[in-house]
Amino acid sequence: ETPQPAMAMMRAKGGYGDIYRHEVPVSFGVSARFFLTDRLSINTGLNYTRYKSLRTRTFIPSYDQQKDWQHAHYLGVPVRLDFMAVNRKHFNMYFGAGLQMDKCVYAKIGEERLHEKQLLFGLAGAMGLQVNIVPMVGLYVEPEVSYALNDGSIETFRSAEPFVVTVRGGLRFNF
Repeated sequence: ETPQPAMAMMRAKGGYGDIYRHEVPVSFGVSARFFLTDRLSINTGLNYTRYKSLRTRTFIPSYDQQKDWQHAHYLGVPVRLDFMAVNRKHFNMYFGAGLQMDKCVYAKIGEERLHEKQLLFGLAGAMGLQVNIVPMVGLYVEPEVSYALNDGSIETFRSAEPFVVTVRGGLRFNF
């Protein structure tokens, strides 16, 4: 049965209402660290995130339903200032804070192409560990807390849950 707030939304839209079920986003990227001092560095890179959601559209007054998958693809550029709590030749432990800017590069729901013109911004804080394989390359893992500062016009996991805890890992290049 459709919840009461959803019914009010459907009536307000004049003929239909949408309910989204969001899957956990999938994200990966490449990261580079630029040392300012032996303890401070700027961390940046390029991240790709795919948001997948199932939209259930209910038509009023018939209550017929139509289900469509939505796929939204974003590229993001994070910029973070990191402080090295432990900075050894083969091991780093660090804390960082910064922001990320995301741009939707492609989105569609069913066969309909969606357009997002707005840039999305978020704040992030992280604590990480890195093992340096060679002086210029390391493997890292970092829990991160992020908060979305604004929403776009496309309904995604991010718009439903602006505060998110994630764990990132990967390969980082050190300069």
